[in-house]
Amino acid sequence: RKPRSGYAVCILPLQLGVMCCLTTLLSAEDQVCRSGDAKCMPDFSRPIEQVCADPGGGVDFGCVTEKLESEEALEWAFGAEPVKYRTEKRFLSSRLDPLPRDVTLCTQGSVDRLARVKEQAESWGGSLSVAIYIKPDEAKPGKHEQVLAQIREVHEYIESLGRCRLVISLVYAIDPGEARIEFDTLYPINALRNVAVREAKTELLMVIDVDFIPSTNFWEFCTDP
Repeated sequence: RKPRSGYAVCILPLQLGVMCCLTTLLSAEDQVCRSGDAKCMPDFSRPIEQVCADPGGGVDFGCVTEKLESEEALEWAFGAEPVKYRTEKRFLSSRLDPLPRDVTLCTQGSVDRLARVKEQAESWGGSLSVAIYIKPDEAKPGKHEQVLAQIREVHEYIESLGRCRLVISLVYAIDPGEARIEFDTLYPINALRNVAVREAKTELLMVIDVDFIPSTNFWEFCTDP
């Protein structure tokens, strides 16, 4: 089912590494709550392993994700600012009728992975929400039109098959000359996944890598009552 929040996904697979990182950041002197600080979060004035200790002496990672569930909390803890990517949500949508029972496949990739998107759609009998990453050179005049033509060609082909309900959204890279820090220019896999998930209209969805091709009749298996 659609996640209630997108932050737990990023934290739990790296429990040990994130634990060390949070301990260092949140126990530093500049993280101590001060009177009158509007962004002060008293729980974070102590190391996170104390704040979220479980009865057995370990760490309650459910507590950790709750503490960092808001954008404000993340900014406060890590000194980070959200990166604002230009997006075109539902750049291309399916004209096929919605299915009474469906599971949306959600994926992301760059333009050079369009062939894999095509293979996924050929194998999937339901909805497929894809976020495509547009690199800075692909957004320049002339090249941009060629890239959009490639994307439309794949979409029209899948539509002609009359099976997969393909939705394509676009996420544009941060131009290196406008980036606040170099990190902002890296491939934003979580941002892409979030766009794909948000454009899914079914109650159930499945997030997979663009290089994974569903088995034949797997959609039928997922939707069989």
